[in-house]
Formats: sequence, C-alpha cells, structure tokens
Amino acid sequence: LDLRHEFYIFAGMQHFEHTLLNLVQNALIYSTGPVSLHAPAEGVLVVRDQGPGVSAEVISCLGEPFNRGTGKRSGGHGLGLAFVHSVCRLYNWKLEIEASKTGTAVTLRFSEFAQVQQKDSFSEKAALRNVETGSPNC
Repeated sequence: LDLRHEFYIFAGMQHFEHTLLNLVQNALIYSTGPVSLHAPAEGVLVVRDQGPGVSAEVISCLGEPFNRGTGKRSGGHGLGLAFVHSVCRLYNWKLEIEASKTGTAVTLRFSEFAQVQQKDSFSEKAALRNVETGSPNC
C-alpha cells in the first residue's frame, strides 16, 4: 500500500468499498505474485498485479455482465467488473486497464476529489459529512 497522495472521494461508501474490493480480489485471484495498491497522484488509485496479463480481446469485454476472463479462477459469475463499470459510470470516474505479460494495472481516476489539508481537518470532515448526507454547508 503506497498512498503518496491523500484525498477524499465523494461517493457512497459502499460503492467505493465494493469497487475497491472487486479490483483487489480480481488481482489476488489472477496474480502469481504480490498485488499493490497505490495513489500515484491526487484523485488516482492503481491496483497492480503480477499475473500473466489479459489479452486485448478479454479486456474489450471486461465489465460486461456474466463475462469472465480466462485463467485459473473457478467460480464467480462475471459480475464484479460489471459492478465496477456501473459505479464508474455513476460517478463519472475513468477506469483504465493496462495489461502486459508481467501483470495488469487497473487505474481509477476520480472526477471529484478534494486534497486533504491538515490545517482545517474539522471543516473538511464537516463538509464531507454534509456532502454525504445532502445537508447544506452552514
């Protein structure tokens, strides 16, 4: 876990949690080595594995409901990345999948984020709470 940049993501907690869970689980299942999670820039999160990579044909269909990639995985229904795609569309996040023979990197680029500023964390938490509940800023 390498979080060089700290930022808030304005989204439903369950949406973000299940999106991240799906991406990390896929990486763990298909990887032959360690899986890394890092934030190389503000509003960017990358999940990287060291698996055999994914073919262009499979990448073009990833995210379609009931579509499963090839590999060692058994079970599953092909809904994990379909959920991720739906959440990305809902929040206008960009999902990028880059594969090579040494692994796959899935990058999430968040459209709405706020850099954490240490000076006034109380105000930021209150603002975040207001965004999550729909309450106006007072």
